[in-house]
Parts: sequence; structure tokens; C-alpha cells
Amino acid sequence: MPETKIILIEPNLKDAEDFLNIGKENNWKVTHLTNSFKALQIVKNEADSNWLLLASDFSEPLKPAQLKSYLNDIKTSRTHVIEIKTANNEELNSNIVQLSKPFNATTVEAINYHLKVSANLLKPQPYSLTYLNELSNNDETFIKKILKTFVLTVGEKMDEMETLAVNANTDINAIKEISHTVKPSFEMLINHTGKELCQAILNNGAPEDKMSSYVLALKEEYKKIVTSISKDYPNLLDA
Repeated sequence: MPETKIILIEPNLKDAEDFLNIGKENNWKVTHLTNSFKALQIVKNEADSNWLLLASDFSEPLKPAQLKSYLNDIKTSRTHVIEIKTANNEELNSNIVQLSKPFNATTVEAINYHLKVSANLLKPQPYSLTYLNELSNNDETFIKKILKTFVLTVGEKMDEMETLAVNANTDINAIKEISHTVKPSFEMLINHTGKELCQAILNNGAPEDKMSSYVLALKEEYKKIVTSISKDYPNLLDA
């Protein structure tokens, strides 16, 4: 199960010290920052990690609601955002989970609960848009076009590869040629399983008598990606 890392965005150094001490006692992996934009950069750069983002309601330059909204928009990170409530601040967001100061035994119970939620719900996804976002500067139109091409074009190649693999006279070279063609598509969506299966087929890592099992496994990985894409972009193929 993926480890969940904690980022504490807290400008009040005394409160931060209290939380870090609690974190040490409970073996939490905590990074303390005073700047919410820097936290966002870390999460984007390590998009394959699970994150519990604890943001003070006085976080700058991005408030907790802005952080959550941005992370939802880019669809690259598996991040659970919690807003830290300061007693004298009434301007809070009801759509974000909140944690009250001071940090104490109740904090431990709440954080441990959210760590369990994060570990169970934020499992590795079949695909990531990290590379495409960087390539296109978060151009949604470009990304949808690439995803649609993946769903349709790679799907055709998977069907073709399966037909070859189950044939009594398997054409290994034709299967390798298709594997070579689709491998960059799996790499582009940062699907390591698909990439490794393609690599095994190409480099004779897949024995000829078991080639069909490798091809079927690759097609199943393709289906997982398509299912996930369909949930994120339900109208993708309508465009």
C-alpha cells in the first residue's frame, strides 16, 4: 500500500513545532513549509505519491480552497487537502475537511484516520497526466485529443495484437512490431505496467509459448486505462 506523505503549510512557527513533535512521536513523514505555492510545486513534481496536505487558513499565497481546486483541475496528484482552522477565523470553507488548533491528542486521532483514508482511496492510478500537462502547459484541449487518440488507436492495435497472439501460427515479429508502436503511448501516460509488458515482448522477455498471456495482460492494462479515462472524461469520445 502506498505511503502517504504529509505536508504542513503553517506560517505560525510555534504551531508548526507542536505539530512536528506530534508527528515525530507517531512516525509520520512530515514536511513543514510556510509557503503554499511551494507545497503545490512539490506535489506536482512527485505526482505519483500520496499526499495529505494540511493547509493553515492563513496560508499564502494560495488558500486551502484554492489548493484543492487547482489539484482537482490538473488531475495529476493523489492529494487529500485538510484546512487547519484558527479559532478567531470565521472565514472557512465548508467543502474542505477541517482540523482545529491547538494540535493535541485529537489531532493524532484525526490525522491517523485521514492517513488510513488516503492509503485506501488514493491507490496508484492506471494513468497520469503529468507528462502531458508539462508538454502542453496544461492545455485541456490538447490533452483530450491525445487521450481520445490513445483510446481509439491503441484499442485497434490491442485487438490486432490479440488476434495474432491467439492464432495457432503466432507471428511473433508482427506482435513485436505492434508492441514497438504502442509502447510510447503507455509511457506517455506513465503506465509502468504497460511499458514493461511491451519491453518484455520486444526484448524476448516473453517466451514464445507464453506470448499470448503477455499480450492479454497488456490488453487488460489498456482496458484499465480506458476505464479510468472514461470516468475522468465521460464525454471524451463524443467530441
